Amino acid sequence: ENLELDNIKIFKDTNKGGSGGDNPQIPAKELSSSITLANSWPGGDNKKVFQYNVTLTNNTTEPITSWSFDMGVSSSTKIEGMWNSNYIDTENGIITVSNKDWNGQIGAGASITIDFQLSSTEQTINPIISNAKGK
Repeated sequence: ENLELDNIKIFKDTNKGGSGGDNPQIPAKELSSSITLANSWPGGDNKKVFQYNVTLTNNTTEPITSWSFDMGVSSSTKIEGMWNSNYIDTENGIITVSNKDWNGQIGAGASITIDFQLSSTEQTINPIISNAKGK
């Protein structure tokens, strides 16, 4: 709802997102996320390889044009491959994942899925998704 008072417009912020990143006038929209273990198999050097799918859902009424999320992993876990996304491995257990130039848009109410492989000397790993957001 927008209010006008003596020619001063006051805009009610209905977006519950976080920071706007490069443009603080455009707040980030929170996305819901889920992670699923799709497959696992023995790898070399006493490691196990895990294939995961992350689904991001835009629960807002407007499309977004870019997205990102953080993924927490153990120190013994490494990225073997990631498709349909860019990533930065900070080597402190947090991997920041973002869209490619061609797949940043998620329509209102729509979802996308990102696939990737991790390897670890651990027999089970539990990557944690956080800070899923879009602009």
